[in-house]
Amino acid sequence: MSLSLLLGVIALSMAMFCLGLFFKVYKQSKGVEASTHIQSDLISELTREVDQLREEIHEVRSGNFGINKRVKDLMQEIAALQSAQQLLAEQDPQSRFYNKAAKLINEGASLSDVIQECDMPTAEAELLFNLHRDKS
Repeated sequence: MSLSLLLGVIALSMAMFCLGLFFKVYKQSKGVEASTHIQSDLISELTREVDQLREEIHEVRSGNFGINKRVKDLMQEIAALQSAQQLLAEQDPQSRFYNKAAKLINEGASLSDVIQECDMPTAEAELLFNLHRDKS
């Protein structure tokens, strides 16, 4: 074979090899492009889901804020009502003796101690003693 024919065959072989390599790289780039497109779609979908979850969290937080405010308001109302109830109980002289008697009974005082401390008739003291002693 002549040198020019040999060089032509080598050049043709090299061209064929380069063409095959080009097609292989082209095919891989198309695969990467398709994969990139799929990943882009997934990222878009996940972004939408994250935005939706952010909105839901915001709604829950807003609801919790309202509930917390309402609970605080109710606690203040309860404290005010308890204070008013205590004032009413302390203003009524008769109930003051009954409350004092109940407290003494709960602390373990005897019937005679209750009668003496609260200056009440024996029958009333016995009734209170029986009522409050059963609760203890």
